[in-house]
Amino acid sequence: MGLILFKVFPFVLLLFSKEMQFQTDVEGFLPSVGEGFSGPVVRSQEDDMKLPLTIQNYSFSVNAKSARAGPTDCGGKALGAAGRGGQEGSCPGGLTARPPPPPPGVPAVWAELSGNAVFLRCSFQDRSANGSVGFTVSWHRRSPRDGQPREELRTETSLHASSSIELDGLNLRLGDTIYCSSSSFFLDSPDVLGPTVESQEFFAGIRLRPAVSSVPEDGRDYGLSVESTVPLPCAPQPGPCGLVLQLSAQTQEANEVLGPDLVLSSCLVELGAQGGPCRSGVCSRALVTFTPITDFVRDAGRSTQISVRPIDSKHSFLWNGYTPEPVQVTVEDEPPAYCYVATDPHVITFDGSLYDNDQIGTFLLYRSLRRPLEVHVRQWECGSVVQAASCVCGVVARDGGDGGGDVIALDMCDGEMGETQPRLTVKNRHLGRSGVRITQSYQGRKVTL
Repeated sequence: MGLILFKVFPFVLLLFSKEMQFQTDVEGFLPSVGEGFSGPVVRSQEDDMKLPLTIQNYSFSVNAKSARAGPTDCGGKALGAAGRGGQEGSCPGGLTARPPPPPPGVPAVWAELSGNAVFLRCSFQDRSANGSVGFTVSWHRRSPRDGQPREELRTETSLHASSSIELDGLNLRLGDTIYCSSSSFFLDSPDVLGPTVESQEFFAGIRLRPAVSSVPEDGRDYGLSVESTVPLPCAPQPGPCGLVLQLSAQTQEANEVLGPDLVLSSCLVELGAQGGPCRSGVCSRALVTFTPITDFVRDAGRSTQISVRPIDSKHSFLWNGYTPEPVQVTVEDEPPAYCYVATDPHVITFDGSLYDNDQIGTFLLYRSLRRPLEVHVRQWECGSVVQAASCVCGVVARDGGDGGGDVIALDMCDGEMGETQPRLTVKNRHLGRSGVRITQSYQGRKVTL
């Protein structure tokens, strides 16, 4: 005569509320599901008490070779299969296997601040009809090495459609990529599990997001967004929360000849708390720009790395020493165009048009439509008594407007033609940010700015 074990859940009508295990050696007293039952006296395994048992809406499992009834198990016997003399999903003896619970909604992961601690929350929708299910929630971290399996951080069961885990800087750190997955089970049949649903990946930390990763040498400004996906630390004393980041741009194979390929609008970026919860996965955002340098040098599209120096935060263990991942921006060579002014003087424009200007005076040779850049030329008399002519005796270029930027002049207009020597001057309002490079060739007869 076999032993039948009853696992009684809190909603079973008993004379006590404690979850216990019982056994009986009486056979044939099991009622139909949903039918009231006043059965024999049962004996508790925890003590020698004898109590009358009354059960409403019970569930049970048969202790036979450690097998439990479930969606693919009928008391230790496999389900019938189509084509094997039975219907798929049916149990021997006419019993029907219980279908699994519906899967929860797709989980979403976000960061939230609780006091001075940062937690990641996994939240999903409970799709059960009457709330009679519990949930199994697992947290995973993506391996830093491609192709390696994910690391399981924690698995727990919950009656609520959410779970949280602390971003403590030890077990879970800034720079980690995290997932969560969830599945549901019946409270009265914990072994009947529904399918597992997984969240999208969540990156915890600061990201640099350039508007484009490859730009031409056009001198335009391009946006660089600095975003934090977790709440920022706050000082122990009351005050604003935030971080000050130091940015740098290092061009591949940069040297005295080639120089950098792009410049940043600022090397200091302040991330401040935006107030309220994080929105769309972003808790704080700052914007800077980077500008590719037009250098007229064929340098085969070098790459520039924009990076953040390690964060120094004395009042936050989580943030102190954290270094966000850098980004790469490639500056592609732009085929240069040329305009000329030569001899007495002949002018050739960018589109190849040719004309002469025999006037004496100062003229605007070039003005950029994209940036505050102008080039002026000065022409003086260089003809003879037989034929009048004019020649260029000086050129001035200004890069930058509103009284700033660089002003470069090559001038030999202060004397008699053939007797004066060219004089080169450079005026700069911001010496630390000057991008002027001057080279000479042909024994000083050619000067390149």
